[in-house]
Amino acid sequence: MNRITAGTVAAVIAAAVAVFDLVSAWAIQLGLVLLLLTIALFGIGVAMFVALVVAGFGERRRIIAGATSSIDLVSRAARSVRWSAVAAIALSVLWFANCSGSVTTTATLTSSAMEDVPGFLRVVAEVLLPIVLVIALAAGLATAAQGFASRHQWRSAHLAAQAAVWSAVAIVIVALATVPVGFIFGVSYCDFGTSSGACAGGLASLGDVFLVANAALVLPYILVLVHALEAASSPDKPDNPDQTAER
Repeated sequence: MNRITAGTVAAVIAAAVAVFDLVSAWAIQLGLVLLLLTIALFGIGVAMFVALVVAGFGERRRIIAGATSSIDLVSRAARSVRWSAVAAIALSVLWFANCSGSVTTTATLTSSAMEDVPGFLRVVAEVLLPIVLVIALAAGLATAAQGFASRHQWRSAHLAAQAAVWSAVAIVIVALATVPVGFIFGVSYCDFGTSSGACAGGLASLGDVFLVANAALVLPYILVLVHALEAASSPDKPDNPDQTAER
């Protein structure tokens, strides 16, 4: 298991802990414990992100050095995109669940999100789901590029890889766009008091501005994929049987 895989597994576990804390709301009644838990999970998420970014430099050198051919490099890069996308999704869920789980209803000392689940899930669909989908789209397009490359359909592979690049860029745009959406359709309910769940989700969405950093997890591997495709599809490369046959 390489460092990226290990970091991804750790991020998934941390996200599962944050979701459990959100759903169970066990720390709500413990006051200081809730504060310390929220700070700890946030710090763990930041530490994991930094570790994944730092490990990525060595991992990219490793997959480039270990590739036996350009096609092999394409496969390795696409696999790394998938792992980093899973890590990005897990960290997004970790931060969102952690923030929303710390919002309480003062009168009853209960979790605002769990007190009004429909309202909370509505905001989740508006501000978290789009980020998860665009990250998954980048991984899906990288996988499509790998599939096309394995069949030597270079034009389709290049188009899929370029679309993956733009999907990674879209992570930044979508993450920033969800902040005002969460404020309008979530935080506004905090003032009216008509939906505590929407209020919790809206407050958590203000942290989506930090999720722009997820692009830094997937984009570098996508760029490796793009360069590998350029090398694999070059007519001067011996590991490109289609191009060689055409000549």
